[in-house]
Parts: sequence; structure tokens; C-alpha cells
Amino acid sequence: MLPILSLNWNYLVFIWLGAFVTVNLFTAGYIVYQRKRNLPILNCSGAIILSAYFIFAILTFFVFDSSETQKNLSIYEFFFVIFSAWFLMILNYLLADTKKAKTIKFIAFLCAICGSFFFINSTDFSYLKIPVIFALVIAALFWLWLAKSFVVMNKVPGLTISTVGLISFGTFFVAFFNNSVPQGVALLAVTLACSVLGFRAWNKYPAKILLNNAAVIPLAFLCGWCLIKLAAAGFWAAALILPLYYLVEIAYNLMKNTILKSTSKPFAIQIEETKNQQEKLVPFIFRKNIPLFLLAPLATTPSYGLFFLGLAFLFVIYNMYQLKHFGEKEPSLREITSGIYNSAKQGLSQQKQMYQEIINKKPENDNDIHKDKVKTKTKAKNKTIKRKKTPPSSKS
Repeated sequence: MLPILSLNWNYLVFIWLGAFVTVNLFTAGYIVYQRKRNLPILNCSGAIILSAYFIFAILTFFVFDSSETQKNLSIYEFFFVIFSAWFLMILNYLLADTKKAKTIKFIAFLCAICGSFFFINSTDFSYLKIPVIFALVIAALFWLWLAKSFVVMNKVPGLTISTVGLISFGTFFVAFFNNSVPQGVALLAVTLACSVLGFRAWNKYPAKILLNNAAVIPLAFLCGWCLIKLAAAGFWAAALILPLYYLVEIAYNLMKNTILKSTSKPFAIQIEETKNQQEKLVPFIFRKNIPLFLLAPLATTPSYGLFFLGLAFLFVIYNMYQLKHFGEKEPSLREITSGIYNSAKQGLSQQKQMYQEIINKKPENDNDIHKDKVKTKTKAKNKTIKRKKTPPSSKS
């Protein structure tokens, strides 16, 4: 077990409950203050969440001061990550959604990723048996893809909050059973989860305050940092499994739009836009992702990591199929098997009928074909002879 169990849990539980309650109080106080003065409720979700996280993350970091923590997470890396998230939030608040501004935001996010890589040792990705520079490029692409998934899925109220909570608690869950996972990252992930879930009551359907990119981008950065630290510790399969549903959903939609030249959207966004049982959508997706939460610790076994990653991928495909038919009556196992049997039976009968037609068809005789060719040639020859014999008509 992790040395987490030897820590003072009274302090940690108090800090995590404090983060959860503080975000609720900040949000409620802000809404009441704005309504009393008849002012518009601006989208300050990023400032509210990150303010609470900044306070309680510092408390968490200094409460579990131990040699294991200092070895895996230095105070310089901790403050760099915190201030990078704040910088990304402020930048997204100040800049509009123009093409030039999006380029600046992308460069800023990439700089934050590169700065985080500065604290990674050259031996962290040695287990991949590839040059470190290639491993860092793959990690950066994974981080950017995670941020892209967060931004796209944020159109469904409450989904991003649930995603951050699942990934953060999943990081702690993996760390709880493996003493190689950075202890500081695991506990800071729980602090992030509590801070975010404290805002869920205001963001779930019907949402009182939505999450804009100023909140989503720093949350994606913090979640990506937790997952990259997991991957750097050697648990790359667990780091992929936790956000796998969202990564595959966005990748599938992008490939479909690129190959088929369509303009379709992810299934969750389609359901949200059709106003079909929206209050049940996020709990449905969350329940379907619980198997990924449970498979992540199992994937930390080096020899079975790829197996559990493949199993998680099958779960994701099945979840996407169920989400595609969301709101419809789910068929029973008997209906599914009978449907497969009837389809197979119909296909076999059609195949059998086609083969029977081929067998019963009379083959053409070569002599008949030759006779037909001779007849056509003689007819053509007779026509030319008649044309030559007929004299040209004289004009009167």
C-alpha cells in the first residue's frame, strides 16, 4: 500500500470537504450578490473553481510533507502547475474567440505543457524503449487531444465536471494500490475533484452557470498533468483508460467527418441538442464509465496492461453504441440473440437461392454461339450486296 495510509487523514478529509463546501459558498454568494443588484450573472466559474483549488491545494501539499512526496513532486513543479492553470484561465477570459486569439491560446497551452515537461526526469519514460523526445511528443499530443475533448464535450452541461471528477478520483484510486505513483499528485487530484464537484450542483441540467473555455482549458491542463505523471511513473495504460471514452468519442466523430465529409456531432451533443431526456444523459454516461474507473488499477500490472486497455476499449465501443440509441428501449438478451439468428438465417437463405440460380442456369452451347455469329455475318453481307445491285435513282 501507499504511504498515503500513514498520513493524517483528519486533516486531509477536512481539506477536501473544505474545498467542496467553499466552491458551493463562493458560487451561491456570487449569484445572490449579482441578483440583489440586478446585475447579469457573468461566467466566473473558472475563477471560482481555481480560487478554491489554489487555497486547498496549498494546504494539501504542505499537510502531507514527506520524503516520498518531495522525491516525486517538488514545490517548484507544484507552483508552476498552479500558476499555469491560472494564467490559462485569465488568458481565455481576456481574449475573444477570434482566429488570432485561438492561436495565442493554443501557443500558451503548448508552452504550459513544455514547462511541465521540464520537471520530468529523462528516465521517467525509459520503460517505453523509445527516445525520450518521442515519448514527450506523444505525451504532448495526448494532452492536447484531452483538452480538445474537454472543449467539445463541454456543450453538455455537467459532463465536463463529471469527467474531471472521474479522472481525478481515478488517479487517486490507481495511486492507492501502487506505491510507485507520485503521492503528491494523487492527493492533489482528489483536491481538484472535490473543488470541481462542489460546482456540479450549479452546472448540472438545468445549468445555472455554464463552464466556458476559461474554466475548461485550465481543468483540462490539470487533468492532463495528473495523467502524464501517471504515465511517467510507468502506468501508461491506466493513464489512457481513465479518459478513454472521451478520447475515442471525439476521435470517431472526427474520422467520420473527415472520411465521409459529414457534419455530424458526438452522440452526447446530439442528444443534448434534441432536448431528449437531458437530465438523465450525464448520469447515464457517468455510469457507463465506471468500468473504466475500475479497470485502471488493474492495468498497472506491466504484463496485463495492454489486455486491460483492450478490454476498456471494448467497453467504450459498447457504451457508444448504447449512447447512440439513448432514449430507446434497450433490447433484452433474448431479443438480441434472436435478431442475430434471424439476420444470419435470412442471409444464408439468400445466399443459397443465389447459388441455386447459378446451378440451374443452362450453360450456353459453343455451337449455338458460333451459328449466331455466322448468321449475323451473312445478314450483313447480304445487305451490302443488295445495296450494290440497286441502281441509283435518276433525276427527272
